[in-house]
Amino acid sequence: MLLYVNPDKDINYSIRLSSVRSSSEIYVNERLLAKSGQVAVNNNGYTAKNLPYSTTFTADEDGVIEIVVQAVNYEDTRGSGIIRSVKFGSEEAITEEIRFSSSIQLLPIIIFLMHSVYALILFFLGNKDKKLLYFSLLTLCVTLGSLLSHDEKLFGMLKGIFCCSFL
Repeated sequence: MLLYVNPDKDINYSIRLSSVRSSSEIYVNERLLAKSGQVAVNNNGYTAKNLPYSTTFTADEDGVIEIVVQAVNYEDTRGSGIIRSVKFGSEEAITEEIRFSSSIQLLPIIIFLMHSVYALILFFLGNKDKKLLYFSLLTLCVTLGSLLSHDEKLFGMLKGIFCCSFL
């Protein structure tokens, strides 16, 4: 895809891919800038990974941006390619949208987790009603499901934060 922007404005642009099955790479002006998984010609060097990612870049001196997204799938039987919308805009706009989306997804996860812990405390300190234990486990499962399945795949982001903080 070729985009023409005003060459007089010195703006950083970003592109965001939320879901590409199963591995992908973004080339901007013939340079590899970001990838998810390992793209390969055959199944031997291929590694599947479907995590959202973004990259930031500038236009060339003529205001031209050439974007190429390469997607490869050797494993996923549901099909391949770009599943969700590709977002393009200024670096600030894309960063703000990522932050907003993550916050909106994190809010119900925190609420479910609080209910799960509260029901567990009531079970151990209260009358040992099994319904409280089942409710706690159910809300914990909903929390884990939300971490694994939403747009930003928050579990992967949180895992990266916790792993880096302990090193």
